[in-house]
Amino acid sequence: MKNIVKTTGIFMVAAAVMALSGTAGFAQVAPQETAVKADLIMLTPNHARTINFSLDSGVGGAGSLHTLFLLTTGEGNLQIYIANTTMLKKGTELIFFTAGFIGTTPVFQYAYASGGTLSIQVSGLSNVSVGILFTGVLYKTSGIDYPVTMSAIANMTP
Repeated sequence: MKNIVKTTGIFMVAAAVMALSGTAGFAQVAPQETAVKADLIMLTPNHARTINFSLDSGVGGAGSLHTLFLLTTGEGNLQIYIANTTMLKKGTELIFFTAGFIGTTPVFQYAYASGGTLSIQVSGLSNVSVGILFTGVLYKTSGIDYPVTMSAIANMTP
């Protein structure tokens, strides 16, 4: 019973963080320019989830970052794969990155969009773990049309 109450409480806190993150902004800027692009993934062992998101500009621009909140319950290992799903024009290139924390494990990786996939693996997660990952465009050549569509797959194994 204690575990059910504890897990329910953690889910409620995560939901509150997601709800509050969507309302952040400054009074002098239009709401569509400050909207936080965020997703929440909750996983238990032997489950996976795929999300798709878009990046609307390079680092520093409105819509330049996507935030992924993670909540895992149950001990296990976590694998996350992040890749570009936008078809790039010939002669163009894009470098994207992911940075953040999963539990106490720091994460920073980057990849070229023309064939690169970020592969993040964290083993030995405790009974309840949280994480936050930021994904954005680090560098682009001219000729890249925004938005850039991305995909993230999270998989938890026992």
